[in-house]
Amino acid sequence: MSSWGSSSYGSGSGSPGSGGVGSMTEADQARMLQELQQLQAQAESQVRVQEALAEITDKCWDKCMGKPGTKLSSSEESCFSNCAERFLETSVFIQRRLLKDAN
Repeated sequence: MSSWGSSSYGSGSGSPGSGGVGSMTEADQARMLQELQQLQAQAESQVRVQEALAEITDKCWDKCMGKPGTKLSSSEESCFSNCAERFLETSVFIQRRLLKDAN
């Protein structure tokens, strides 16, 4: 039996193991669609976080990194920390402002 046949979707309709979206009730299809939309939203959120992290890394590296060595100097560590914090604060400010302007 496939994993579709053992899922809660479509249970009680169609023959056991027939699976397929066509044999699902409208409520089951709506639940599946909602779950897929949630997964898509989570994936999009992860992409945005990764993009923001890459942007922070690029900007702060250019601003703070002197000559690469085996360790960061205390001034480089402080610069990276302050740079990342300012970047995040600015991003939050801009997002709030855009949401405010949209309403």
